[in-house]
Amino acid sequence: MQPAFILILLLFPFWFSPVSAQAAPFLAPGQITGTAGPADPPEQGLAKGMVSLSLFTQKNESPLGRERFAWIDPEDENQEERHRARKWRSIYDMQGLSLRGAYAFSAVSAYFLVGMAQTDITFSYRDETRKYQSSSAFYDESTRFRDESHLFFGGGLTAAMARWQPNPDTRIALDADLSYRYHALNPEDQNSRSWSSVLHEIQGAMTLGLMMEKWTPFTGLRISHISGQMTYEDKKEGIRVSKSIEAGKDIGYTFGIRYRALPWLDLTLASRYGDESGYHLECAFVF
Repeated sequence: MQPAFILILLLFPFWFSPVSAQAAPFLAPGQITGTAGPADPPEQGLAKGMVSLSLFTQKNESPLGRERFAWIDPEDENQEERHRARKWRSIYDMQGLSLRGAYAFSAVSAYFLVGMAQTDITFSYRDETRKYQSSSAFYDESTRFRDESHLFFGGGLTAAMARWQPNPDTRIALDADLSYRYHALNPEDQNSRSWSSVLHEIQGAMTLGLMMEKWTPFTGLRISHISGQMTYEDKKEGIRVSKSIEAGKDIGYTFGIRYRALPWLDLTLASRYGDESGYHLECAFVF
């Protein structure tokens, strides 16, 4: 587990409010669909619920995986040992719809989420110990796969860490979010090639928002860890590999704005960069 996640877990039970004891705000969770800004918390001691629909896009890229080793080409007459490598990389481009439900007590709210997404995957693989059956060149392919629709699910916790009130009409809100999401990708085969993957996402976020009567601009830091297992097979060339995968970066940032259209309706638009790039539009119904 990353040190930053350990810090978030240690801080999560503690919060304070220079203004008054506050209950949990509702944030768009700091998971793959993005991190939105703080919302007005319920009155102290009262529960409050929320249901939201979100449209999102995101793009993630795994770092270049590499294995290096000494190898002797069986077709080499001199049987000379040479250094060879296997290299692989995955790029994910996802668009989807997410449903989230949350319930709050005191300064912490818990939520679940479920959704459907379409994902384009570009997978590159080079093996300097395998040659094409029809040539002497080493195997080197980049293939684009599409998963038309897959189900994902997860959940998380949001905490109101602090509230300051510089004037009667404005509050500054510091909030934290910790979430998990699971999804399995099984795109259609491309010619003789197939690819599949299971991904686990753990994400933490800290957001700082300026809460006004209708508008709440915000910004924040996101820390994420995406890991999983993938399998690639080229039946024509007799190649099958299974590798662990991780996201290329762990730290990113987000910024956006929330608009309270009605006392029971919030609209949020957010973007994020760094560990992943994407946009997030949420319509939240508060009750």
